[in-house]
Amino acid sequence: MNNRIKQLRELKKLNQVDFGNMLGMTRHELSNLESGRTKIKESDIKLIIYTFKVNETWLREGKGEIFKEEYKIDKKISEITNLLTELSTDFQDCAVNRVRELVILNEINKNEKCCELLNLFMKLTPAFQDYAMQQVRELSNLQSSFAKDTKNK
Repeated sequence: MNNRIKQLRELKKLNQVDFGNMLGMTRHELSNLESGRTKIKESDIKLIIYTFKVNETWLREGKGEIFKEEYKIDKKISEITNLLTELSTDFQDCAVNRVRELVILNEINKNEKCCELLNLFMKLTPAFQDYAMQQVRELSNLQSSFAKDTKNK
């Protein structure tokens, strides 16, 4: 387990002082843990798991993924947040809208025609998007009228 603690620290790009501070340990205490000179306490194991969102099985036995799934999601959210803060407000709004569009595309991805239509739509300028929407509405109304006429016959 000692080597995995060191591996985790290096993976997080932390020196012994900073890593130890996050766990309430001195550099000397952490150095002794990493080298195996002292036995790690159960409370320290739990603290490492909680603080760094580490997979307990990996830490104890070296099996499985290093991080819990929630860590991977948190890391992605953190990366997106950091990228967004570097953008101007207008570009932040644009990025959020693009993410919304991706969510919609993801939800309807099974329907290839809708996906193709949305991809084409996204390539249009806003003026042409408005025109395309008007045409789609007219087609929808025409289809509804046709369906009513067919029912009445």
